[in-house]
Amino acid sequence: MPARVTFLLGRSGSGKTRRLHRCIKEALDKGRRVVVIVPEQFTFETERQLASELGGLMDIEVYSFSSLAEKTLEGSYLGFLSRQGRRMAVRKTITEQGSKLRIFARVKDRPGFSERLCELFTACKRYEVAPGDLLEGAEKAGEDSLLANKLTELALLYGETESYISGRYMDSEDMFAALIQNLPSSPIAGAEVVIDDFDLLTDQLYHLMAAMTKHAESMYISLRMDPKEGRDAKLFAPKRRAYARLYGAAQENGCDIRVIQLPDGNPKRQTDPALAHLAPTGTAWTMWPIRWTAALPRWPSSTRASTPRISVSL
Repeated sequence: MPARVTFLLGRSGSGKTRRLHRCIKEALDKGRRVVVIVPEQFTFETERQLASELGGLMDIEVYSFSSLAEKTLEGSYLGFLSRQGRRMAVRKTITEQGSKLRIFARVKDRPGFSERLCELFTACKRYEVAPGDLLEGAEKAGEDSLLANKLTELALLYGETESYISGRYMDSEDMFAALIQNLPSSPIAGAEVVIDDFDLLTDQLYHLMAAMTKHAESMYISLRMDPKEGRDAKLFAPKRRAYARLYGAAQENGCDIRVIQLPDGNPKRQTDPALAHLAPTGTAWTMWPIRWTAALPRWPSSTRASTPRISVSL
């Protein structure tokens, strides 16, 4: 049965976390099991806060998405590949395939090249871009063009690296894919799941959260965004897109959806008109940008090239 999904929307300081903790207490009072998911850097602080507020952590489990994957796949996957290990795998591929490189032949041995490739391949996996997608892009770029040749060589290195890792190791991106397959036996199955914001909704994370709506009893998802569009709307644009995608996934899975929009909870901003105005506009760009350019006096030809003009933009 699809989960009941509740979205909590509000700016920083609007009380999203307090509202979530209240929901956690209500679920515990009903004898339900609760799984809390927060960004990696906040797991310890969240455990401390909940233990202080509730007198313990009975029937509460606190994870990040990564630690949830590690817990679920514990004992069922091959060795975990660290970032340094993945860089070594990329370097191995470069060494073995170096003779086939034309575009990257001059830079393949330079310091930092393997690290940049590692970052690129990690981003590709997070957004579910396969080596075949790079080859497809190369075909569209035109035969023997610089871009086509670059994409072809990147596809070669990416594909060979993944072939070497597959069956031997599992990195954090592979763990997300494996977690989706193992959700029925994960801690979130049949639990009240509370997700207190996240950093960035990659395609991998989107598919994971969409799949969670099929196995959890209910889900509370808080998003740090202003429900009303103001002058700083661009600041919350990524979270608005994330909200739209997750809402659509919950709808598609037949979930019962509720949306709670929390007002600004800062009492000073509520009572002080100046602060209330500054909150949504302080981070917005100046409405009328000012550009000022001043020319220096003409200098002798020997020095003119070095100090031609001064340009200041405010």
